Amino acid sequence: ESCFFSSEGIINFLFLLFLTEKSAKLLEKNYYTFFVNIKLTKTQIKSIIENIYKVNIISIQTCLPPKKKKRFSKFDGYRKQYKKAIIRIKLDQSIQILPEN
Repeated sequence: ESCFFSSEGIINFLFLLFLTEKSAKLLEKNYYTFFVNIKLTKTQIKSIIENIYKVNIISIQTCLPPKKKKRFSKFDGYRKQYKKAIIRIKLDQSIQILPEN
C-alpha cells in the first residue's frame, strides 16, 4: 500500500469526483461518486480517500460498467474502461465539491 502514497503517485490513481443527477441525489445521503483506476481495490480506495479528504468512510461500492462500442470512421472499437466507486461517509462529515468563493 505504501507505493500508492508516493509524492507523485496519489493523483494518478484517483481520477475525479463524478457529478450527475443520480449522484447529486446521493449527496443528500452522504454518498460520493468517484471515477477511480481499474486496478485499485476497495481497501486501497478507502485508504487513499481517507488520507486526501480526511474523512471516515463507512462503506464502498464499486462497479465496472460495460464498455461502450464506438465507431471510428470504418473501424470499430470500444471506449476506455473505467471503474466507479460510490463512497458513504459519516453524516457529520462532508467532502467539498466546489471551491468556496
